[in-house]
Amino acid sequence: MKSNSFTSLSKHADFFLLDELALVVAFSSAYFFKFGSLEFINSPSWRGLLAFLMLSDLLFTLLTNPYSGIFRRRYWEDIRIQLVLVLESFLTACAFFYLLKMGEDFSREMVVVMYSGYAGLALVLKYLHKRRLLSRWSNRPQDSIKRIVLVCSSQDAEESEQRLYADDMKASRVVGFCFTDSPAADVFLQRPAAPSADLLPLCSLTNADEVVILTAPSKMDDAAIEELMVEGLKVRIGIAESLGVTAEMQEIGQIGIVKTLDLQRHSFGAAQTVYLPAKRAFDLLLGIAGCAITLPVAAIVKIFYLATGDSHPIFYKQTRIGLRGKPFQLWKLRSMIWNADEALAELLQDSKRCEEWRRGQKLNNDPRITPVGRILRQTSLDELPQFFNVVAGDMSIIGPRPLIPGELEEHGGRPLYNKVKPGLTGWWACNGRSDIEYDERLDLEYYYVTHCSLYLDALCVLRTVLAVFKKAGAR
Repeated sequence: MKSNSFTSLSKHADFFLLDELALVVAFSSAYFFKFGSLEFINSPSWRGLLAFLMLSDLLFTLLTNPYSGIFRRRYWEDIRIQLVLVLESFLTACAFFYLLKMGEDFSREMVVVMYSGYAGLALVLKYLHKRRLLSRWSNRPQDSIKRIVLVCSSQDAEESEQRLYADDMKASRVVGFCFTDSPAADVFLQRPAAPSADLLPLCSLTNADEVVILTAPSKMDDAAIEELMVEGLKVRIGIAESLGVTAEMQEIGQIGIVKTLDLQRHSFGAAQTVYLPAKRAFDLLLGIAGCAITLPVAAIVKIFYLATGDSHPIFYKQTRIGLRGKPFQLWKLRSMIWNADEALAELLQDSKRCEEWRRGQKLNNDPRITPVGRILRQTSLDELPQFFNVVAGDMSIIGPRPLIPGELEEHGGRPLYNKVKPGLTGWWACNGRSDIEYDERLDLEYYYVTHCSLYLDALCVLRTVLAVFKKAGAR
């Protein structure tokens, strides 16, 4: 599967190179204004810094795909996207300086000035380049415009044509219409028109280069498509119109000697080539730090339990469902009585409690929760041992809530839920936690699965910290 980000970068490499040029020029100018020379060229450390900044710019370009639809969006959107790209790169540089204790080796004022200049220069260069391309395309010779015959229903013809023009570049022009639902047609919108039986003569009459089919192929004669290709015309078939589904990713694949049209609405493959390793590194970094915090906290919890006469183990393991439906053992600090599972079976004998559990897999005022456990839950400290699962690779810091076996099926959930690793916290956990209904909780988790990114992960971490301090929704 091809990545949208890699494809967009290859299509708009000129804009990316202008962005890198702006970064290099801003870096050189800021250095010159600060030190009065360009001696960084001879300094391995300063050259290394410039290389790191350029690589981080490439990384965020791949992650955020800022050039997708660049010719269709307004200039104020270009400004917003450029500022976000610069801010992400700047924050990465700050984290780099802090973690490696390199702030003393470089001029922080110069870096701030450099990023300010970079933001302005990149905007100006890309604005001028975009205007130049649009101007060149609008004044190009008519012979360079692809001549298209549009195959569709007569009712959808005008809308279908406008969709073909939904691009500032306008590299093609509809010169004729072929209708699958009209037995006789001569002219439509002052251009030649014909029924589907006369498609090939219409292409000859209009001297077409391509045929765009925006209808189900079953409405056309298979031999007609073969004839078009024999005559040297390119045939384009609309995926959504022919199959009745939309896809974010599509390409021609092959299994054995069978050619296939590969469709995928959500990319969990090559499009995450950069994101997944970066996320795993982030998981390991925070996971190891979390494990170091968990051990002393667990010792304190054990002392409190012993003080209340409870000498049972403080760690609790439960089978949960992970990536691709694989079960694993989830670790938590025990917040309930030691025989909580047996006690639950007795509690669910009550019809009201059984219905409450069925709706949300939780009980209000659950009598199984211990006094120590109530504090652990309110502060979310009972989740700390899940850092062990994060380091082991069963979980991630950010992801959907890990479900017990059968829970997803019981609530009519979708297999999409298990396409990513479950998380210690996630989009549901930072948007209401226990205060929302189960179906809405699933919708929030689906949103994360289909939109997961470093930006969304960072937002989850920030919102989770705020929710913990507010004790929002914790029960």
